[in-house]
Amino acid sequence: CNGTGRAANYTEDEERLLCVAWIKISKDPIVGVYQTGESYWQKITKYFNDRTTAPGLRREASLRKKWQKIQHTTAKFCGYKAEQDRRKQSGKGETERIEDAKTVYRSLERHNFPYLHCWEVLRDENKWKAVLAGKEEDDEDDDEDIQLRSRPEASVGGESVRPLGRDSSEKRRSSEINNSQEAGAIAEVMQKKLQMLADHHLENQGLLRRHVEIQEKHVNVLALQEERALMMSPIDESDKWAAKWLRLQKARIWKQARAQAAEEPNAAAEEEDDSE
Repeated sequence: CNGTGRAANYTEDEERLLCVAWIKISKDPIVGVYQTGESYWQKITKYFNDRTTAPGLRREASLRKKWQKIQHTTAKFCGYKAEQDRRKQSGKGETERIEDAKTVYRSLERHNFPYLHCWEVLRDENKWKAVLAGKEEDDEDDDEDIQLRSRPEASVGGESVRPLGRDSSEKRRSSEINNSQEAGAIAEVMQKKLQMLADHHLENQGLLRRHVEIQEKHVNVLALQEERALMMSPIDESDKWAAKWLRLQKARIWKQARAQAAEEPNAAAEEEDDSE
């Protein structure tokens, strides 16, 4: 059943129900050998629309698109959460690690993680873990004729469906694609972290450089004020040593001023005009 579509945004209850539908249909062992991706999503759509309490029904295409977004976004969050779990910071419990993962997600993705309620539904499901691991979970009964049943692939978006045992090369290729997707997601997370650290480092360098420049200007202003005060000070001949020191300081300041003026053609020209 494709339903009579409606354009309203999905509620959290609908998003949870979609996750439940995906889990339920994905775990259903009673599927045809030649079931296509279309029939797989028809079942999810029917399961969803039979149980939703929201007004109106959702179309299959809408549910597919929504699930792709939930799956992609939640898989990213799982990467951040797994990183927090690996750190095993002393004294931090599960709740704190979840909050840390949300903080990292917000910092790197530039928005809050919108599907925590979906993650809570999916997190402990083997089917979801298989998606994150990039491979299908093994059948519990390996001796059963796998031609009698098949399960949808755990690829992102749940698009195509292949029966197990029908084409081993296709299954291997699907596994490689999933592994590539997982590696790509991890690489994306690490790239964003490195970029954030690099931006932070450059920002700190810029702030430090500006601070040093301001300090240098401040020191130069103070030195100029001190030299100006010395040059303007009258020489008291009653204290010959003080007078001698003051003359030496004035001579030093004058020498430095001439050297600086020589490096600046305009200033040097003005000085020559003044001397004439």
